[in-house]
Amino acid sequence: MTSDGRESELTTAVQALTALEHAGCGLQLVTIVGDAGLGKSRLARELEQRAQRHGVAVRWSRGRALSFGEGNGFHALAEVFAGAAGFRVSDPPERRRDGLE
Repeated sequence: MTSDGRESELTTAVQALTALEHAGCGLQLVTIVGDAGLGKSRLARELEQRAQRHGVAVRWSRGRALSFGEGNGFHALAEVFAGAAGFRVSDPPERRRDGLE
């Protein structure tokens, strides 16, 4: 059990890993939603550690949705895309352009 009592949430996320492992390839999306301080980042770390322990090869992409009124609805997707391209959403335009090239 996780130290913060999030075992049921971790079990649900592990099911996505199991699907990847049995399919041999594919895509699984795990969305962790909750108020600040509830342990979302910790839950994601525990999922990543579990994948490593079980030898499941995973490419992790992360994006954070900002609080209502602090950004647009696509901020999380922009962070995932930027991370895959090797830059941050907050980087200057020149750096983002270099990452896309």
